Amino acid sequence: MDLSRVLSAEVVLVPLEAAGDDDALRQLVERLAAAADVGPAERIVERLTEESALRATLVGNGAGIVHTRLEELTTPAAALGVLAPGRSLHLGATLQFVVNVIFLVLSPVEPPEPHLELITAIATLVRDEAALNRLRGAADPAQAIAALKAADANAAGR
Repeated sequence: MDLSRVLSAEVVLVPLEAAGDDDALRQLVERLAAAADVGPAERIVERLTEESALRATLVGNGAGIVHTRLEELTTPAAALGVLAPGRSLHLGATLQFVVNVIFLVLSPVEPPEPHLELITAIATLVRDEAALNRLRGAADPAQAIAALKAADANAAGR
């Protein structure tokens, strides 16, 4: 799954200016709710903050995924936040993971495959240190999308 086809500039926050993990999550959900038919932002934020097991998954290298599956969705939707250089947040139910790149993934409950494919694509990106650094170096959403496209092309060439 190509991340640059799932993520558009309208759902990318670069730089993400957040006071903490809840603020970052709220901003990402609101941005995604404004751009895609995912339902009310307040309900999604509430669900994500109540579901500590789904609250965050550490991918590695300072990037994390916040995700859940929603019955009312028919296709996956995602948003991305990249904190300004030198900034990071503690993410996760116990606030144990230090991250500066945050992916938000909302998927339908059934079938499970699109959710897994999207999570796998993000994990592949995060394992590519050069691609992740290009994403971190993005000054705006357009540069972040360009970094995702380059990563997609690189992954396709492997």
